Amino acid sequence: MQALDFGADDYLTKPFSIDELLARIRVSLRRTNIIYNKGKNSINNYYNGELTINFDSQTVKVNQNEIHLTPTEYKVLIILAENTSRVLTHRYLLKEVWGTEPVEDTSSLRVTIATLRKKIEVNTQNQYIKTHIGVGYQMVQLDS
Repeated sequence: MQALDFGADDYLTKPFSIDELLARIRVSLRRTNIIYNKGKNSINNYYNGELTINFDSQTVKVNQNEIHLTPTEYKVLIILAENTSRVLTHRYLLKEVWGTEPVEDTSSLRVTIATLRKKIEVNTQNQYIKTHIGVGYQMVQLDS
């Protein structure tokens, strides 16, 4: 279970068959391919509904309007975007963003997510970040 908290998608318990292992690998590869093909139209840009992220210039736009983000907000957004449609646990996000062994205090993360939502969800009907209560957050893949 701890592996799932740290970002794993799946796990196998011993003993397992090679066929089951290969089937799970194929599922994971299909899921990864779908996520990346839907989200990234080029290697340097991310598109999701009205949200655009240019990784080269580190700019974020909603409805073609550039949004100013703090470095922490940008880092959270990038991690969510790179894992579109995956639920990322509080623990995983705390470790990835703040770089320390996560503590149970998620208030900094909650505040960052709230301000990020206010900035990227203004002047749009889209909800990009979904909360999974008691678990974490997910970037929702919107139809373009």
